[in-house]
Amino acid sequence: MILKNNPNAPVEPSYKYLQSFKYCYNIFNLHKDIKKEKAVKNYKKLRMLYCKLKCLIKNLLKQAIVNIKIKYFEHINQLYIFG
Repeated sequence: MILKNNPNAPVEPSYKYLQSFKYCYNIFNLHKDIKKEKAVKNYKKLRMLYCKLKCLIKNLLKQAIVNIKIKYFEHINQLYIFG
C-alpha cells in the first residue's frame, strides 16, 4: 500500500460522519449523565463528565481519520494497479 503524502487525501471526517457520533452508545449515555448532573448542579462531576466526553470524541476522531485515510489509499492503490 502506498502511504505517501497526497494533497487530495482526506484530513478530517465529513459533517455527516461526525453527526453519527451522537448515536454512539457511550456518547449518548454521557450526554444523559451530563443533563442529570446539570439539573442537580454537581459541578465537580459535571467537569469530569465533560472531560470524559471530550476525550472520547477526540479518540473517535483519530480512529475515524485513520480509517478514512486507509480506505482512500486502498482505493488509490486499486486505481494504480488497474491503471
